[in-house]
Amino acid sequence: MPKIQNISNDPNFTVTKLPLRGPDGQVIKGLFGNFREGYKQPLGVVTDRYKVVNYMDILNPVEEAFDNLGMTDYEKAIRVVGNGERMYSTYTFKNRVAKVKTVGDEVGFRLTAVGSHDCSNRLKFLLGILRLVCTNGQVTLDTEFNMSRLHSNRLDIGFIQDAIRNAVNSFQNSTVMFDKLAQQQITQEAGRVLIGNLKLTKPLTEGITKVWNDPTYSDDSDRNLYNVYNAVTEHLTHEVEGKRYEYAQQQNRLVLSSLIKATRDDRHFTTLLKEPKPENN
Repeated sequence: MPKIQNISNDPNFTVTKLPLRGPDGQVIKGLFGNFREGYKQPLGVVTDRYKVVNYMDILNPVEEAFDNLGMTDYEKAIRVVGNGERMYSTYTFKNRVAKVKTVGDEVGFRLTAVGSHDCSNRLKFLLGILRLVCTNGQVTLDTEFNMSRLHSNRLDIGFIQDAIRNAVNSFQNSTVMFDKLAQQQITQEAGRVLIGNLKLTKPLTEGITKVWNDPTYSDDSDRNLYNVYNAVTEHLTHEVEGKRYEYAQQQNRLVLSSLIKATRDDRHFTTLLKEPKPENN
């Protein structure tokens, strides 16, 4: 049986689409609100073409699709943001492993089902990665797999299964970018400067620099861009994600994008390694 960890509140609630009214009490033509039972403010404003899909109507077909594919060896973590505006259900398969060949690192397959009632996200899977040595959450840059096709007012199980298969295939190739990071050697001091040039907030920069200066794991003692990324994911996973999940994921992807760009663009790499000018007093 899957191990279930509820990070936030329960996704098992009902949202109904109701007409919106103006200050005069008249219905606003063509606009509706997604209202959660017991809440006076809508979670989102939609048009008449929008169809509500409650979170359990996402999770049940997704998990049925996993069962059909024989993929029951997962741990699940559910995060519901705000009053229910957005939902993330992460499925981690630690026994489905790929390797970062350059350093011999092992990573596990992770897939996050995403839904929303504020129209900020379409129904989709996000491909993710778990670094097994330290349980750091890593991301990929080609992450989205659509699962929004409806069949008889229900998500199409076959379509979801195809999305899962595509994600599994992408996972097997996803470590190539980490190999490229690991092949880019830098010095201890260059890593410190680079972290400072990632345009992160001061608390993030300080937390990541602390990990870089004193690696928690011996596997991170090498000095290369992959170890810079590991310092980033360690701090975000263990110090930020629990309180600000969406923010941590956003910063994770931005950093990875910048580091991957550094392996392709010498000018960008040079910019990241440039010591900032001291501020004038």
